[in-house]
Amino acid sequence: MSMRAPHQLRQMLGLLVLAGAVLASCGSSSATTTGGYAPAPPSVNSNLAALAFGPVPSNYHPPKPNAFQERILAHKTITYSEYVAALEAARSCAIQELPGLRLPMSKDPYDTAILGLGLSIPSQYTKPVPANAPKGTQPPGTTHVLEQVDNCMYGYAATVNARWIQQQSLSSSQLASEKPAFIACLRSAGVHISSNASYYKIHETIDTRGALDYLNKEQRKEYTDCFKTYSKFVNTLP
Repeated sequence: MSMRAPHQLRQMLGLLVLAGAVLASCGSSSATTTGGYAPAPPSVNSNLAALAFGPVPSNYHPPKPNAFQERILAHKTITYSEYVAALEAARSCAIQELPGLRLPMSKDPYDTAILGLGLSIPSQYTKPVPANAPKGTQPPGTTHVLEQVDNCMYGYAATVNARWIQQQSLSSSQLASEKPAFIACLRSAGVHISSNASYYKIHETIDTRGALDYLNKEQRKEYTDCFKTYSKFVNTLP
C-alpha cells in the first residue's frame, strides 16, 4: 500500500494544470474513460491555480472568471459555502454541456476543507483507439470534452478554488513553527525521518510512492492522523 501525501497532488496540479492535468479527489483516485478506451490523464487533486482537465489544444485560452465567480471573488474572504457553490456551478455547467459526463465530488480524506472532482468520459463522446496506437493515446473526441470541461472550470471555479486553497495555507513563520511538531508526529507513527529534516526531506519522505510501505496498519492510521492534525502545514509545504 502506498502512503501518498495529499500535498504532492496539490504541487503536481500547480505544475501540470496547463500541461494536461486531470482534476480529481485528493485521495488520487484514477479518472478513466469507459468503453475499453485508453485512460484519461492521471488524476490530480483540485487546487492551486485552476481546476483544469487536459490536455487541450495548444492554442486554447482559458476563459476569465464569469460574473458568478466574480461575485464571490469580490469578497475579501471566501466562505466554505461559496467555495462549494463555485465547484457545484462548474460541475453543473460541464454536465449541461456534456450530458452523461460524470464529475463526482468528494472530500479530501486528510483535510475535509478541501473538495475534489473526479472525471469519467462516457463512450458516446469518443471513438475506439486503433489497436496499434501508441500507449496512452487518448480516444478521438476526448480533447473536445476536456476543453469544454476546462471552460466551465475556469469560468465558474478556478480562481475561487485558488483563493480558497490559499486561505487554508500557513504563513512562513507559522509553517516553521509547526514543522517540529509535524516531524515529531511522523516519528511517533514510525516514519523514518530525522527530527531536524528539511522541507525537501519531508517532501521526499512522504511523497515517494511506496516509501512508507514498511509501516504497519496501526502506524498507517497514526500517519494519516498526522495529516489530519497538520493539514494546513501539509497544504503549505514549499
